[in-house]
Order: sequence, then C-alpha cells, then structure tokens
Amino acid sequence: MKKWSQYLAIPAILAILAGCQDQGTTDTESGAEQTEQVDEADQQADNQVDEQATNEDATEDETADAGANDIDLSKVEDGTYEGIGHGRNGEVAVTVEVSNNEITDITVDHEETPEFVDEGLDDYLEAIKAKSSTNVDQISGATMTSGAIKEALFNALGQEYTSADADSGASEDGDDGGWASTTSDYDVSPEEALEREDLSASGEAAKGSTIADVDKSDDEWVEKTAEATNAVEGDTYVKLDRGVLTVDQIDHFLKAMPIELTYADDNNQFLYYNNHIEDPTDMLGTRLPEQAGDPLEKVHPEGTYANVAWVINQLREKHTDSVRMAVPSGGPGQFVVHDYYGIYDDDGNYMGINELIHDIFPHVEFFLKETGYKLVDEDGNEIDFKNLDKETDADSSASE
Repeated sequence: MKKWSQYLAIPAILAILAGCQDQGTTDTESGAEQTEQVDEADQQADNQVDEQATNEDATEDETADAGANDIDLSKVEDGTYEGIGHGRNGEVAVTVEVSNNEITDITVDHEETPEFVDEGLDDYLEAIKAKSSTNVDQISGATMTSGAIKEALFNALGQEYTSADADSGASEDGDDGGWASTTSDYDVSPEEALEREDLSASGEAAKGSTIADVDKSDDEWVEKTAEATNAVEGDTYVKLDRGVLTVDQIDHFLKAMPIELTYADDNNQFLYYNNHIEDPTDMLGTRLPEQAGDPLEKVHPEGTYANVAWVINQLREKHTDSVRMAVPSGGPGQFVVHDYYGIYDDDGNYMGINELIHDIFPHVEFFLKETGYKLVDEDGNEIDFKNLDKETDADSSASE
C-alpha cells in the first residue's frame, strides 16, 4: 500500500509534466530535440498514467461529457422516439424528435434533485439540439443526470450507449476509458467483476460496520445508525494507532483535508465522505449528505455497475495497489484526478475502498513556478498552462 505522501498528486503531476522543459533552453536547441525530450519524459510517465486516456482520438467537439460514444443520426428516420436512462433517483425518461437527421426537440421527465438539475437542464438540452450530438458540456454539478439523459437518448434511438463513469473510469465494453493502475496484471473483465461483487451491499461487513436494524437507503442513516450503536461524539477521546484525538478533532481534521475523501466498506456500503463543502455542486465529485449508508449501486448509474465492481475487485483481490483516472469535470485551470486505494487491516484483510478526488493543477503550477520549467506541446511550443481547455483531456473524460 502507498503511504499518504505518495498519493498527494505526485504521480499525476509527473504525467502532466511529461512535456516540461527548462526555461533556460537555448535558442539554438532545435524543435526536434525538444520533441525528443518530451517523448522521453512521456515514456517515463507511461507507468503512472494511461497515455491512451489523454492523447488518442481527441477532436474539437469533445468536451467534459465526451467519455462515451456519440449518437449517429445518419440512419435515423424522421419521427418521435422515447428512451429510459438511469439517474441518481431512478429512471430518467427522454422524448426526442428527429427530422432530416437532426434533433429538433428533446424533453426530459425525471425525479432528480431539482436544485442540482433544473438550473442547467435547459441549456444542456439546447446544446444537444444545436449540435445534434451528445458530446456537449454536461450539467454542472449533475454529471450522473447528464449521463442518464445520454443513456436514455441512445436507448430511444436504438443505439448502443458506451458509458464512462466519473466514479469508475472505464467504459461498459471494458475499454480503458481513463484507467491507470500501478501494478495490475489482472485480466478479469468488468462484467466478470460484477458477478463477484455485490453492489447492493446485501451481506455483512467483516468488521461490523453493517448495522442490520437500519435501512441502508434511509436518508437519515447516519443519525439512526449513531443512535442504534450509541456512537460517541463531541469531546470523547479516541485512541488511534499513533495518537489520541477527540471525535470532534477527527471530524474536523478530515474536513480540513485539501482533497475529497470517500470510504465504502468491504460490504460495498457507502459509509462516509468528508463533508467539508456546504454546497455539494461545488465539489469536484458531487456527494449528498443523504447518500451516506447507501449501497454502492444506489450512488452509481446502472450502466456503470460493471466498472465500479472492477475497481473494487482489483483492490479486494490485491491485483493492484491503486487505480487512477482523470475526470475533467472542472473548467480551464483544473485537472481533476480520482484515486482509489484498498483499505486493509493489520492482517492484510480487505476492509473497503478509499476514493480521493483532487485538483492537481495547483501542484503543477507551484512546480513550474519553483523550478522554472514550462509545459510544451509535441512541437516544442509553450502551452498556456492557466488556460488549458477541457478538450485537452477529452479522452480521459468521463460522465456519470
């Protein structure tokens, strides 16, 4: 297992800095030599980040929602079509009208949380209509709903939807889709992993975190579980491996982390996230207070279950020590990375999964400032780091 200091964005920084060169490079150095240096650095970073996820097949139209295939209207006859996708709160129904191989109208019926969806929904649908394409910017703060609308649209038009989940990073057909793990040689497919993993969390956690008397899907799971277990709180002291803290200190210590943390146990129950941002839509990976306690299948769209199971099974079976993917869910000046680590007890028994979500751009910016290095493209041209567009990372994009 990696130490804390090893996963604070350093490997990902190496990947982004693969094209870095010193500002002191002389004017006589040729563009070919610059390109050679970039290639050598890229090769060194291959073991850390999947190059395919960031460099292949990028097009001008790919955006933050371009982790999946696009609809093909070339053979769709004029008419009105209906389809179903799977959102956070249930089914999302889409009605779409097609005329002359273009989308002329699209309506959505959903039960998603209004405050996270309604504000950006109309713009999202208008963008799809304007481009007759699903490769448009997703609804800010509602990536799962955006993915459900896309899924429903594909289903309506009788086409195969290949999802790329922001919490799993791989497409339904098993393509990499942004995965990068450090030591894995495991050849199990996402579909095989799904047969091994119970995302409904119907079993019991080995360490007793499963509370049988409380419904896992209860929005007040935290409060009811605390009452059922007489959970300590406040200024009660807790002895840890190398320290003694009060519950309040532990809580605020975790909230003060400059990264977003999520803990799901070995029974695939979503137990905790460090709720340090008042508005969930401002999070890099949206989490809602009422999700604590949910089975993992409830916090992911159905189309991504196999990929979620793949991550878990990789770590449960110790076929890798980490799984990483990039999700350009922010705008220019952000590069969001999801890291997944297995949690094990002193005897090496699997206890669950730790997900870390962090924006590595500030670290890269600090590195460039302190060292005098700069980012260059394959031709040796300097890249405007602060205004990098999300399209730069289109192949590593993923939507819920």
